[in-house]
Amino acid sequence: MAGLAFMSVSFMQQMSARKEQSAAKDLPLALTSSAFLGFGALFVLLWSGVFV
Repeated sequence: MAGLAFMSVSFMQQMSARKEQSAAKDLPLALTSSAFLGFGALFVLLWSGVFV
């Protein structure tokens, strides 16, 4: 759930009409959401019996 929340915030920031976009603000948010979604996918696969 946390990964989806961070991904939603990132998506809303990218789609907003702000003029300046900074990699310093976007990169930590993208890395955090990627980590949460990656660990979530890993544990779902392990829970279902797929050994990765």
